[in-house]
Amino acid sequence: MMMRKTITFIALGLVLATQAPAQEKATGDNVAVRAGFYFGQSFESLDPGRDIKLEGLELGVDWTLMRFGQGARLRFSPSVMFGGINRKGGDTDGTLYRGLITGVLQAPDARVYGLLGGGYALSKPRGSARFDERKGFCGVVGAGYLFGKPGGTRPFLEIDYYFGNSQFSGGALSVGIRF
Repeated sequence: MMMRKTITFIALGLVLATQAPAQEKATGDNVAVRAGFYFGQSFESLDPGRDIKLEGLELGVDWTLMRFGQGARLRFSPSVMFGGINRKGGDTDGTLYRGLITGVLQAPDARVYGLLGGGYALSKPRGSARFDERKGFCGVVGAGYLFGKPGGTRPFLEIDYYFGNSQFSGGALSVGIRF
């Protein structure tokens, strides 16, 4: 059931991304897919005196909604983080869903960009994980670096810090491709 929700969430982002207007498609950089690792902040579990954290693989899509001149964009950026599934250690099993609106600022022909955004997040325990489900505001601040030449498919590296409820807070390092 969870996998079906996750696939639906990512598929929705990809479907929306393919709906960009034709004049924007010519400029490139309308859709990005990314994968990375999320390092969550510690928060209290349902077991008294025990702190836990969500860490793991994060998958996301960025879809450009609007452009403002040459260097500013407004994007819809959904993502899913699978805590605890790819390593053993101090993290716990849980899933973190985010649906954010992000603003990106980049000087024309520059490779470096900054981003700031906010939206909604939902954290859910999986299996025997012992923490309360949370939902609410989540914000992000980050920076990225684009490789390749402008106008075409471009790989990128991005570092982000998410804030809000302690279950939503932490850092992420992602790689992806913009097209």
